[in-house]
Amino acid sequence: MKGRTNPSKLVIFTPFLLIFALSGCDWGKNGTHLCKNNPELCDDLHQDAWCWQEKSTLIDTRYASKLKEGPEGKLLYQQILALEDYNRCIEVASGVQHVINTQRTHERAKAFSDSARTLTELQQQTKNSDDLFLAYYHWARFSDDKARDKVLKAADNDRISDPELLGSVAAYYEKFNFDKSREMYFTAMARADDTNVDPNWLLGLARIANAQRAYPEAYLFTRANVILADHEVNEDEMLRMLHGETDNIDELDNIAEDLADVLEDGEYGTSSLRSRLENF
Repeated sequence: MKGRTNPSKLVIFTPFLLIFALSGCDWGKNGTHLCKNNPELCDDLHQDAWCWQEKSTLIDTRYASKLKEGPEGKLLYQQILALEDYNRCIEVASGVQHVINTQRTHERAKAFSDSARTLTELQQQTKNSDDLFLAYYHWARFSDDKARDKVLKAADNDRISDPELLGSVAAYYEKFNFDKSREMYFTAMARADDTNVDPNWLLGLARIANAQRAYPEAYLFTRANVILADHEVNEDEMLRMLHGETDNIDELDNIAEDLADVLEDGEYGTSSLRSRLENF
């Protein structure tokens, strides 16, 4: 497989960037190479092996921004998320005393201070941004109503093309507008390719169907999620989802399998399943 009324319940999604293969006592040859050739990416980071994954991801996002490998707002959004992760990790590491090399303890403390300051600066710089990714960040992180309105207005006017952002807005509407949420989940699926499909969209659709007592549909989307995400599942619990409506279970399983396949291949938008499911 290629795998709110209360803003605190919004989910900040973190796309999986390429994480370099790291090895050895420090944090890896590829990271060292990047830092050597692009010192500005790493000058404010600590040097030892603590938080190597968070550090590697942060350097990755900085490098992608430097090369402009994508929309500027989304790249900065990803960089801020990576910086948040790094800052949380290095805060813990800064409290661990290095017995042999006390300088490393100092480096971690400085890295925590520097990353916290940089994060605050980026948050301030992007506070009133019209970019939809950055607006979503401020809505989800700081309950910024103006930022929320920018994102929702764009969604209403079909100006959001990114499937991950569409999925996040669909999750917001799921709490109080089933029809709109369902439409946006389907749109996210249609616009996703084989690199950015999210199995959680299927669970959102399953929750909506279950709340509307459309139990076969809830079963279908849950089954497709299980297949796409390669989850273990309790079959007795799956059967109970149908509330006795088991006559077409084989057909539902087949549709779920087909749905997982087209989503995995990034072909839901052009598949024959699309019209069938969206009018289920």
